[in-house]
Amino acid sequence: MNRFMLKWLLPLLLCCWVLIPVASAQDAQATAAQLERLKRDIAQLQQRVADREKQRQDEQQALAQAERSINRVMTDLRALDQELQQLDVNMQGLQAQRTELETALAERRELVEQLIQEQYRQGRQPRLMLLLKQEDPERLDRMLRYYDHLNLELTQQLQTYQQQLQQLGQTHQDIGSTEQQIAERRERLTAEQQQLEKARADRQAALARLNQVQQEEQQRLTSLRRDQQELEALLAEIQRSLEASRLAQDSQEFATLKGRLPWPVQGNLLRTFGSQRSGVSFEGLLIAGRTGADVRAVHHGRVVFSDWLRGYGLVMILDHGGGYMSLYGHNQTLLREPGDWVSAGQAIATVGNSGGHEETGLYFAIRHQGKPVNPSEWLSRP
Repeated sequence: MNRFMLKWLLPLLLCCWVLIPVASAQDAQATAAQLERLKRDIAQLQQRVADREKQRQDEQQALAQAERSINRVMTDLRALDQELQQLDVNMQGLQAQRTELETALAERRELVEQLIQEQYRQGRQPRLMLLLKQEDPERLDRMLRYYDHLNLELTQQLQTYQQQLQQLGQTHQDIGSTEQQIAERRERLTAEQQQLEKARADRQAALARLNQVQQEEQQRLTSLRRDQQELEALLAEIQRSLEASRLAQDSQEFATLKGRLPWPVQGNLLRTFGSQRSGVSFEGLLIAGRTGADVRAVHHGRVVFSDWLRGYGLVMILDHGGGYMSLYGHNQTLLREPGDWVSAGQAIATVGNSGGHEETGLYFAIRHQGKPVNPSEWLSRP
């Protein structure tokens, strides 16, 4: 029994009570007792309706919490994936450096061995003996310089060899540290993925409970109309708050782009502007899309709303100046925050089915001065 029926039931019962003839005190007492029973029944029905409404609100809050968790985890996963890619690049650089050092060490080792062998051969003749044998002063001078150069070269090569050994050891440590970082990041990534699966499971459970308590057509219609009124109120509030500080005129006014705006996501139309849904006129487009696909801004603007909204799930609203706004609903992830500036074609969200919807796709709408306009007339031909 809905609120409308309860609204009229009590006055009707009271009228019936007034029209009951009081034939006797016994009849009056019986009628009064019957009326009390009816009043109790009505009170119980009203309480059940109130409890059911509270349960529906609780389930909507659970759904909002689950979808906000999915949004946060998906953002963390994107950041972790970028970290892993950078660590892989660093790892490749360290491995290449290690290969170069090992090659240089092998060459340096061979050169040192040759110098040691040469010094050993020359060292078999004492320096004084060589001096006594040489009768040519110029040859003697060359021999002495050669010995000095050989000793100096050997010393330098040994020092360089030792430095390269230390550098190779440091490179091995860096590789080990990088491998440990990658392992830790992958462990975090796995934990985040498990958390995402749990959040999704919680969302599905909340969605199932929500669908269970929203079976009656009248309640569903009332909920849709209330959702629509709240959205209109939100847009009106945003419109008022921006009146004092409108966006600077863009190089190309939004109003001049009618029929030439890019599509926010590529896909077939699942629902069109003006179509009926449970007696409520649909004020946007529902565009089919792949889960997780990028949702892109149709024009330069500023983010004025980025949060969960009942009936529309995770919603992004952009203000384009001149009283024009674009709305993107049912998202899986929101990539921008209120106050952010975005350019045409920039990714602002990802496609999903948030808000308790079974179909995956983007809800896209355009408002001018707070009033809905047909987005199909503004988008370019697909």
